[in-house]
Amino acid sequence: LLIPAADDARDDALVLRDAASADKAELYRLEREAVAARDRAVGEMEEARRVMQTALDAQAKAHVEVDDANSALAKHVRNKDRPTLEGMWTRHAPRGPGNKPIYVPMSDNLARITIFNIYVDKITADISDDRDHRATRQTLPEFTYDFYLFKFGLQEFAEMHLAGLLRAIEDGWDSDPRIALFGALCGHAKCDEDYPLACTHYTVMYLSHLLKLTSGPAPSEASSGHSAVRLEVACQLCRTLMLADWGEEALAGMEAEMGMNKSAVDGGGGGGGDGPHFMIDIDHVLTCVSGAWMARHHANAAALRQMFLGADTNGDGVLSAEEFTGMLASDGLSWLPTRQAKGLFRESLQQSMHGSRISPEGFLAVAHKHNLKPVANKHHAHHPIRIGVARDFDGAEMLAESWTFNVGQLDTDLSDFKESVVTCQTDVNDLLAWLTELKGLIKERHSPEAAWQLYRRVMLGVKTQSHRVEMASLEKKAKSQGAAAFNTTFS
Repeated sequence: LLIPAADDARDDALVLRDAASADKAELYRLEREAVAARDRAVGEMEEARRVMQTALDAQAKAHVEVDDANSALAKHVRNKDRPTLEGMWTRHAPRGPGNKPIYVPMSDNLARITIFNIYVDKITADISDDRDHRATRQTLPEFTYDFYLFKFGLQEFAEMHLAGLLRAIEDGWDSDPRIALFGALCGHAKCDEDYPLACTHYTVMYLSHLLKLTSGPAPSEASSGHSAVRLEVACQLCRTLMLADWGEEALAGMEAEMGMNKSAVDGGGGGGGDGPHFMIDIDHVLTCVSGAWMARHHANAAALRQMFLGADTNGDGVLSAEEFTGMLASDGLSWLPTRQAKGLFRESLQQSMHGSRISPEGFLAVAHKHNLKPVANKHHAHHPIRIGVARDFDGAEMLAESWTFNVGQLDTDLSDFKESVVTCQTDVNDLLAWLTELKGLIKERHSPEAAWQLYRRVMLGVKTQSHRVEMASLEKKAKSQGAAAFNTTFS
């Protein structure tokens, strides 16, 4: 009886074992499916996160593109009526093929000499303007135009030489730091960013203090357009003028950049001192100073933009009158006088394109115009100073290059005037005599100022005789064609 019972029990145990095995296998299957489902869920979640991040990136990119488009549009609106450098300098210059201004070629050496002497003359002009509280400093393009106008006398003749300077800037932009910096400060189209007028003032101011310490421009500036100063003098001047406003970190970076362009010379090389010392080209100094100023300018712009965004309480990207007033009352701009704050609001509205609200581009444009800084107190104001020993720019090289370009045409014009029946032969004879005398002065190079005076007199006389010939031709044409001979049109 026990044996069958045991067999039955064994069979039941086997059945239970098989059932347990089946249950375990099912459990394993369900576990594997759960793991697979979990992995799919994790993958789908990661994909969702990726898609969301892509969407966020696309949204951020779209916002940046919209901001860039708004900035470009605002800049275009601000600059659409602003004349180009070529338009300011060559408006009345005679035109050649393609309506391009005819220019007098200028060598790189003459361009360097001329640029440095423009800087030196502008130092004197800025000092005079600062003393006369009713006067306003000229921009560098305005001053350069006057420099040439008073040098050559005739407007279109001066603009032909200005066109030559423009060409020299274009040709020397990538190879000559002096030419490139001058072009940038003038606002040449090859410059990727706008250099504010304050940067020009600061660079000229620094140069005046540097030349004061070095007893005026080096004689080599008048011959080769190159000069160097002691590195320690340039760095110490930076600390004297800039440490209080710029801070140690900014000055250390600028001094390091200057040090990369230094060269060692013996102590007996005219710089003073017993042992060897380091010299740096004055153009590298000015490039470092203006570059450091622009870096501070960009940092200032970033701080102003951050203040703007912080004042935008509703997040619509523009400031209402209440938000703008709140920004001006913050710690960074609380020093502004009430009238100046009202003026900033008015100008910012005019520069913006959002009706009664102010855009960040409009505000930054006005802030840069007034050199606004987000600090509790204004920075120290430095002014240009007299540069010590003045070395007059006689312009001998400029006269020689201009003469080489024009002498052939002058000889041809005077020959034609001599044969013309409408010119005043007495005046033509005087011009011929002056031209002969001028050739002698230019050849001898003993009295450049007298040569310049005679050169201007000859060019004015030639211009007068050319007008006589032109008017006689028009009068003759009018007799046969009537008023149509003049073809006057107004555009």
